[in-house]
Amino acid sequence: MMMRLLQICFFVFAAVLFLVPSVQALTVTETGVDFTVTYIEPSVNSNGSPITDLKRTYITVTYPDGTVTMVKSVDAVLPTGGASISEIISIVSSVDEEFDIVFNVYAEDITGNTSAPSAVTKRVDRLPPGPVQ
Repeated sequence: MMMRLLQICFFVFAAVLFLVPSVQALTVTETGVDFTVTYIEPSVNSNGSPITDLKRTYITVTYPDGTVTMVKSVDAVLPTGGASISEIISIVSSVDEEFDIVFNVYAEDITGNTSAPSAVTKRVDRLPPGPVQ
């Protein structure tokens, strides 16, 4: 009985994970202390069917200590997706730090199904060079 319950739970999890839209063509570029996150909203569900109920995409940042912060929620331009999105994200850090962060972008439909993340890792460099000798 317990094994059957685990199988059902796995099936439900897999269905949710694989039947939701995915974000495409994610790029992240750095300009000074800001990062520009650019992507295209999904226009199909993960099974290839046209999406008709896209609600939003959202951008999170994962820091080296594992902290995940949602930095931006972007309403879908149309429920059918396909719009090009470009958002500027400021990363707050103290001077004299250098570390990697991961930008994740998810898509969500109106029923709350969430895609697997599209991810890009970037280096934050606020560490100045040593003095000239």
